[in-house]
Amino acid sequence: MNNNNKIIVDKVKRISGAMACIFQDEWRICTTIPSQRGGYLVGSRLESMDKIKQVLAQEQRYIGRGRLLGDWYINGYTPIYNCKNEIIAILGIGIPEASIFALRNNLMKILTIALCLSIILALIFGFLIGGGVAKSINKLRRGIEALGRSDFDYRLEIHSRDEIEELADFFNRMMLQLKAARQKLQGQE
Repeated sequence: MNNNNKIIVDKVKRISGAMACIFQDEWRICTTIPSQRGGYLVGSRLESMDKIKQVLAQEQRYIGRGRLLGDWYINGYTPIYNCKNEIIAILGIGIPEASIFALRNNLMKILTIALCLSIILALIFGFLIGGGVAKSINKLRRGIEALGRSDFDYRLEIHSRDEIEELADFFNRMMLQLKAARQKLQGQE
């Protein structure tokens, strides 16, 4: 390894922010994992030999979940080969689950807030627009009642700039035509 162990694990930590270890068999020979008593966990054993055995036996990577210093990590292990293509060590990298899921949790909070705001805005606009539509429909209803009473002088005052306003204008023209027809009929009588 040419005494480059610390350079390797420090580079992994600097680039990815992940904890890094180099193992020979089950022993940590270099790590960025801090010890509770100061320094680093160099010389400590990997808690689960199954992971190391799997990497050594199958000469492939292992990705899994494990506890370290009381926290859960997503861990990955891969063999390190020498120039003769022999496994001389294993590189282990761990990312705290808390940091992985912190982004997801923040996004969920933002999504929840956005959803709540959308619902509140939809309700506000719904009440504002719906209230205006309801008032216009009530005015139309009163106009129809006036038509039923033959009150041809009744006029609808709706300024909603939509189809209901067009309907009110049509109603007002119809009332004028009915008034004119009634006056004409009375004149003929």
